[in-house]
Amino acid sequence: MNLIGWVAITGCIAATPLVLGTWRRRRHRRRAQFLRQYEFPKSLIVRFRNNRPELTEHQLKQVEAGLRQYFRISQRSNRKLVAMPSKVVDELWHEFILHTRNYQDFCRKAFGYFLHHTPAASMSSPTTQQHAIRRAWHLACFDEGIPVHSTQQVPLIFGLDLTLSIAGGFYYVPDCRATNSAPGSDGTTNTLYCGADVAGGDGDAGGGFINDADDSSRSSSGCGGGDTAGDSDGSGCSSSSCGGGCGGGGD
Repeated sequence: MNLIGWVAITGCIAATPLVLGTWRRRRHRRRAQFLRQYEFPKSLIVRFRNNRPELTEHQLKQVEAGLRQYFRISQRSNRKLVAMPSKVVDELWHEFILHTRNYQDFCRKAFGYFLHHTPAASMSSPTTQQHAIRRAWHLACFDEGIPVHSTQQVPLIFGLDLTLSIAGGFYYVPDCRATNSAPGSDGTTNTLYCGADVAGGDGDAGGGFINDADDSSRSSSGCGGGDTAGDSDGSGCSSSSCGGGCGGGGD
């Protein structure tokens, strides 16, 4: 092979990472645009409305926005497990999954793969669950431009159960020092989860920022072990000192 041929081959090899990076960015923008413009099936919204008749139209839109945010942060997770921190959003996600063809088509266009729902009880360990909820927190904060350790607000998807007074939901607040419980819509009290505890540890909101190995040194800021068994109602939700959630999605 002559010199020109070697130069051409070398140039192609050198350009490959640049071309691949450009292709990935375009793919991400295309999937992000699809998610922004996607309209959930009307039959899905009708079924969910029937299951949650106490919610107003505005509140239903908030739940839709919460699910859309969950899908956005899943796009940024590098296919790592992301916990679902809201009971009411999890219910809408379950209904969407039951619309099998719609959901399969949505996943193909939004992620390039099928986003499975992993119940909390099926997570390999309490540490895996803690990492998944922390990953969700970091990514949701990044999505909204909220400082990860903010004591002023929580991301949308973490705040919905409390905002809508969902019975048995996961009530997240920025700072738990004032109180440790809150009333649900059924008159029962719900444990409050602290954003400061969930945010503990270093993170890169770009996804995949937590080592999923069972490293107890990562379980800081009050994030101890917890019960990963599903609730008695079969929802597959669970709670721990690091936060609560209804399983999640990812590989």
